[in-house]
Amino acid sequence: MLVVRIPATPSRHRVAVWRELRRIGAVSLGQGSWLAPDVPVFAEGITRVIELAQRGAGEVVVLEATGRGETDAARLVVGLLLVSRRLLAWVGVLAALLIAFSRLYLGVHYPHDTVAGLVLGVGVSLAGWLVVRVVLTRLAAGLQRTPIRPLLASGPARTSAAAPATPVSG
Repeated sequence: MLVVRIPATPSRHRVAVWRELRRIGAVSLGQGSWLAPDVPVFAEGITRVIELAQRGAGEVVVLEATGRGETDAARLVVGLLLVSRRLLAWVGVLAALLIAFSRLYLGVHYPHDTVAGLVLGVGVSLAGWLVVRVVLTRLAAGLQRTPIRPLLASGPARTSAAAPATPVSG
């Protein structure tokens, strides 16, 4: 995640940073915050963004966000699915119910433990969705305009539906 702060004038520096971020496929989260994966393909572009910001007397703070494990990645995927592909999200819900049933069938958990886990999972999921739905929507829309788009959707690209983001002054 990048947090970009550049003085409003002259605007050419802010626009140059914005264009570079869009060129590398970073997703705007609003208020000068951008999301880009920490992979070598993006490293050169991020270095260029930092150079452009420094030329304009600005600064870029690079934050590294990682999950604790595979479950965090799974939660992100389900969250993105809830925002973009509702049918696949319901398949995920069905899978969770089948897993809960299998825990009961195998005698690994008591019924009240499983029900409490399902209720807690639904409550946390709904609360999380209410809090981060705007961010996930922007992330999903932004990822549709990147080279990884084929991994997210099977239909043709929608160029007219996604309006270009406006530069954010910070």
